[in-house]
Order: sequence, then structure tokens, then C-alpha cells
Amino acid sequence: MNVLARLRSRRRLTGAGVAAIVALVAGACGVSGATAPKAEQGDIPAEVSKPTTISFWHVYTGADGTAIDALVKKFEAANPNIKVEPQFVGGFADVHKKVVSALQAGSAPDVAIAYPPNVLEYAKSKRVLDLTPYVKKAGVGLSKSDISDILPSELQRNRYSMNGGAYLSFPFAVNVAALYYNGDLLRKAGFDAPPRTWAEFERQCKAVKALGKTCYAANANASTLNAIAYSYGTSPVTPEGKASFDAPEWGDTLGLLGRLVNSGSAQLASTGDAQTADQNEFVSGKAAFIIRPSRVAPFLSQAVGDKFKWNAAALPQAKQTDTPTTALYGPGLVAFSSDADRQLASWQFIRFLASAQTQASWAMSTGNLPVRHSVQTDKSYAAYLKEHPATAAAVGLTGGAHWEGAVGDQGIVTYLPQKFRNSMEDIEAGVLSGAIKPVQAQDQLQAQATQALSAK
Repeated sequence: MNVLARLRSRRRLTGAGVAAIVALVAGACGVSGATAPKAEQGDIPAEVSKPTTISFWHVYTGADGTAIDALVKKFEAANPNIKVEPQFVGGFADVHKKVVSALQAGSAPDVAIAYPPNVLEYAKSKRVLDLTPYVKKAGVGLSKSDISDILPSELQRNRYSMNGGAYLSFPFAVNVAALYYNGDLLRKAGFDAPPRTWAEFERQCKAVKALGKTCYAANANASTLNAIAYSYGTSPVTPEGKASFDAPEWGDTLGLLGRLVNSGSAQLASTGDAQTADQNEFVSGKAAFIIRPSRVAPFLSQAVGDKFKWNAAALPQAKQTDTPTTALYGPGLVAFSSDADRQLASWQFIRFLASAQTQASWAMSTGNLPVRHSVQTDKSYAAYLKEHPATAAAVGLTGGAHWEGAVGDQGIVTYLPQKFRNSMEDIEAGVLSGAIKPVQAQDQLQAQATQALSAK
């Protein structure tokens, strides 16, 4: 199977991550004011007045599903008037399709897991519940200290400038792109620490290659490519929402990949399916480095076992710095309009899931990073981080991480749609396979991104 066929197969098989959201959202950012009629704070009851049941559609199975069920039971115990019916409905793409169908049929869930582009698609139905009045209402909402406890990047990407900065969703889970490294292999190559700059990375790769090993097992992934671009000081879109692939730093980003490929230091991983090939090569000890979301750390820990010492670090940067940057992603929670009791119950459940105590529990159960600053000082979570140094390294990256779309003072300005991200990965795969030169890739990315943004 050739490179592009493997990528397309991966997209059919997985709904996880921002890069697998939906192909249906290409025009979503054209939405303006497309929410349910806004509830005034005075219309929101102080409490749920009668026994109320709400539905919650999510993507979690296995240990993650067990963790969700445990959180639901804890919420119900603290709120005996509210029953939550959690339902696994598939991957993120499956959830999106089913929510769209349910909105058309007038039978939407009360709460669903969603990425920002999904939320904007749902908003076309005018059934998305504006959470802003709930956030602000005394006795029901969040205090100023609660709001300041949530990562600024998470607040930004759950507000929508095209809707006046409204909270159409709320933070729940966050991940960052991190560099995973085989410490034993690096020591054999003569290095005691992972590289802090890309120049150091290339030097380490040369030494690793001399040992007959793969230095960087690459995976063509839009978020990974964006993370490398952030490390060079650029982004896929400007704050004004324009394509920025023509920036010199994008030339540096793609040029780096080209040099790594030409020197034999990087190769597109091919062990197993395209979704996990790079991870497979890393856990088998064949590769010194992979770039992956922080979410995979628990999997790597289980898969590597005692075979070798490994850890995570910030991506190398263009220049050495104490404030490295990377890409940030993860889903939020969206609620849909219904009656006053169900809407309040939905908000109370969302507020519970975003609370510091719940975030600590969820992070320790799943490997996701907490959306709350204060969780980092929680005794149980601090102990967890001591036992999971890769996750601890990732937590330290959240402050300098960037969401992959454009955000402003009132939240999301725009984003590049899924169709473009698919093309972006195809172009990236071309560079990693040596089929496309970096200069050609940069031109193609700028042209296609400009077209994608103008088509919204």
C-alpha cells in the first residue's frame, strides 16, 4: 500500500483527534449568531426543580469509558435530582454525524463531546445552548477565581468570536504535541539529554543513524507539522484568519523535514497500520524519536515496559529557550437547548466535569492533561506525575502551547477545515517520502489553505 493509500485508510478507520473530526464542517465558520435564543440570567432557575434525566454522548471506551461512568456516578451522588445517561456512540466523526442527524430529527442529546468545528456546525441548527449566562450567573456559574484557574488557551477556544465571544462549548480535555525519546539509545549515541534545538536534533540524528537505527520515525499528521511550525515561530493561520504558509518559518519547517529525509535520519514509519506505525517502531526500540500527543504516554508506558528507558520532552525549538511552544488540542463539551431544568442540569454536569477535582481524577485515569492550573498542585496528581514523568513533562508545555486555528480577544476567529488538513497530511507525506520538495510543499500548502479559507 503506498503512502497516500495508507493515510486515507487511516482516516477511514479513526475518528480520534482534531485531524479526524469531520469532512462535513468546511463551511462552518460562516455561521454568525446561529445559536438557540439566549437565556437571560434571570430566566435560569437557581436549582433543578424536579427529577431530571439528561443524555451524554461521548467517544470513550475501555478504561476511559470506565472512568467516564465513574464520574457520572459521582455526579449523580452529589446531585440526586439529576440522572445522566452516558452513551458511547463511536469516534469523534461518528458523534458528529449522529448529532447532526439528531438535530435534524429534533432529538439531540443534552450534552455531547465536540471539537470547535463540530460546535459551529451544530450551531446552524440554532439548538446549541449558549453557556455564557450559566457561567456568569451567581450561585450557578463560576467565580472569577474558577475562571482564572482554567487554562487561557482552553477558555479562548471554547468561545466564538462569530457569536460575540459566547461560550458555545466548555473546556474538558487537553493534549499537547510532545517529543518522545529513547533515553538508552541516545546514551549509546553519546547524549545524556534530548535535544533542545533542531540543530541539536540533527546532530543527534546523525549519531543515532551511525548506530544503524532510525532517528525519527515520522507520522504524517497535520497537528505534528503545525507543532513543528510553532517551534519555529509561525502558525498555519494569522491572528486575522489568513493563510500563513508563505512565511519564511514555514520554509524552515519543511526544510528541516527535507534535510532529515535526505540524510536518512527520518523516514515515514511503516510498521503496522498508518495510525500507529511510528509508535510501533518506537516501542520496539527501532527509533530514537517520535512526535505524538501527550495522551499516548500511558500506552507507551505499557507497551515499552522495562525494555528501555524513555521519556517525553518539549519539541526542539528554532533557538534554545526556556519557554518552548507546541500545538494544543482536545475536545470540549457542548449542550443543546431543551427545557429550563434539563438545560440547568446539563450545565451543572459540564461544570462538574470541568471542576478541579474531576479534572484531577480524569487526568490520572486517562492520561489527558487537566484544563485547570490548580490540579498541578493537587497532592494525588502531584504523586501521579512523579510516577509518570512523561506526562509531567507534557503538563509543563501547556502554558506555551497554541491551538491550531486563529483566536482573538473574543475566542475563535477561524480554522482550517478538515478537507484541507487531509491535503496537508498528503503533502507532508510527500515530503517525508522524498516525493515532494519542501519548496513545492510550501507553495501547495499556501495555495490550498488560501482557497480553503476563502471558500468558507
